[in-house]
Amino acid sequence: MFAPIFDEAAQKLKAMYPEPGRLILGSVNCSGENELENQFDIGKYPTVKIVRHGIVARTEYRGQRSVDGLILLVYKELQDSVQEVQSMDELNFINDHKYLIVGYFEHKDLADYAVYRRAAKQVPDTCRPYGIFGQASMHLRKTGRSKIIIQRKNVEDREDYYSEYNGRITNFTELLEWINEECEVLVRELTFENAEEITEEGLPLVILFHDVSDKKSVLDFEKVIATELDDELDKVIFLTADADEFRHPLLHMGVERRSGPIIAADSFVHMFLFSNYEHLHVKGKLKTFVNDLISGELHRAYHLVEISAYETETEESNEATEISFHQEALPESASTLTPMSITKSPQKLPPESKFKALLPSKHRYTARDEL
Repeated sequence: MFAPIFDEAAQKLKAMYPEPGRLILGSVNCSGENELENQFDIGKYPTVKIVRHGIVARTEYRGQRSVDGLILLVYKELQDSVQEVQSMDELNFINDHKYLIVGYFEHKDLADYAVYRRAAKQVPDTCRPYGIFGQASMHLRKTGRSKIIIQRKNVEDREDYYSEYNGRITNFTELLEWINEECEVLVRELTFENAEEITEEGLPLVILFHDVSDKKSVLDFEKVIATELDDELDKVIFLTADADEFRHPLLHMGVERRSGPIIAADSFVHMFLFSNYEHLHVKGKLKTFVNDLISGELHRAYHLVEISAYETETEESNEATEISFHQEALPESASTLTPMSITKSPQKLPPESKFKALLPSKHRYTARDEL
């Protein structure tokens, strides 16, 4: 039971942070509070939501269900989200986030900085907020005014590298809206830490598995998504993943780790392998693959192959004759799939989904519709 753990953590946190208004912990019995349940979009129990400055955080707490785990969560939440750096040169060595938000201020007592700190608590995981103060910030504050910019790492076009906020910094709503818009990404990075959150969205996954040192394949993948598939973002989730960290799904598809970049899809029923990474550079190839995933053509083709393999085995055993398979019934993208290519071996059919195992577990949660 999670409720006693939560209550014990609340008592300890009250003693640790006694200042009024700094921290509030609350619990909701959803069986009697349907309006709140719907307002916070609760689909499973227990769910721990974080509310910062009246705004519900994008991500919920999915960590260890223990008193220490909850205390650590609160400790991290109460830390300053803005990391101070001493110079622009220091920022050039930071590569752990795609986007850097950098605020330039005369000092930390400004109203501008207070609003920036509040907004920094709400930024997406793709962004990391930094602050430069005093003399070190003067070369970008020649007018004496505070300034906020966003730097994008690993972009080909220099025009996309830098964006500057031109509104009033003290307007919290406007600033946060700009940050969220500028930090929006077409392709997210998949890790075991965020896998449950991503899979819970319920959309099919299209994943580029790559070596962590291989930045070019990531840029190429993102470019194709931006130019050919930006209209499919509400139907499929595009991801990149460390091929070493996620080597098990690759082995599950019969792919050797040293094969170079690999693109695969997971429908939460089966996994489908894109024919050849180099086809990414052929206009329309990936789009056809993704459209066949969304429409269900890849799944339909799987059953055609399954039936054909069974019928072939039956006829061969009864008549000892060689049967050829009819590929014209399959979608174009399916005919290029590996290991989905037409075969007499049932073992070569598309493997079952591996990423459905990363969905919220019934051992940890009770689904709302199960009660």
